Amino acid sequence: MHAPTTTTEIVLSVCCTGRPELVVLGPRTRALYYEPNGNPVAPRFRLTAGQARAAFGMPVTEFTDQVVPLPSADAGQLAERWLAAPSRPGAVLEPYLAAAAPAADRETRWVDAAAARLAGGTPIAAVADDLGVSERHLRNRFAAAVGVSPKHYARIQRVRRVLDEIGSAPFAQLAAQAGYYDQSHLGREFRQLMGVSPAAFAAGRRPAPRTCATTKAS
Repeated sequence: MHAPTTTTEIVLSVCCTGRPELVVLGPRTRALYYEPNGNPVAPRFRLTAGQARAAFGMPVTEFTDQVVPLPSADAGQLAERWLAAPSRPGAVLEPYLAAAAPAADRETRWVDAAAARLAGGTPIAAVADDLGVSERHLRNRFAAAVGVSPKHYARIQRVRRVLDEIGSAPFAQLAAQAGYYDQSHLGREFRQLMGVSPAAFAAGRRPAPRTCATTKAS
């Protein structure tokens, strides 16, 4: 199972011919259920929100719920170097990310400030006021950097908090701890993002898995 996530990653994938390639795994707005295929987990490098927006040169919303080739003329060379040094993705990708570093650092600081407030349950209007921007500016800039709207970001963070603790306490308690209004609020959002109710998920009754087509890295 792949839970909803607000992160963007660069993944090293190797096809059946042995040719490596780099793909971008964008934010995931809903859970995906796959059959295990026996392949090892492909090496990946998680980008900060600022890095993703600056390095790609386009809004991260273009990658949301997508797996696409890395938008770089040097992607093939980077993939070969990463395959040769699989434990050092940061060093391999440094040339690709370096040119965008100043802009990435500024954007990361801004997005981190917004994300921390949103994850803590601060209303969007209050977050915008704290950062000295309009709500419209907050929504547009945040979505371009993260790949999801501020509202959906908060929803994903709440669900992930429940996933971390599911089975450890009654659902009413989990709902309160995660920032839901009540247990019914938790149930609605959980179904929307996970495809089943919290009780069904906890009992192992989950949507039928699909065959994973992701290629492996070795």
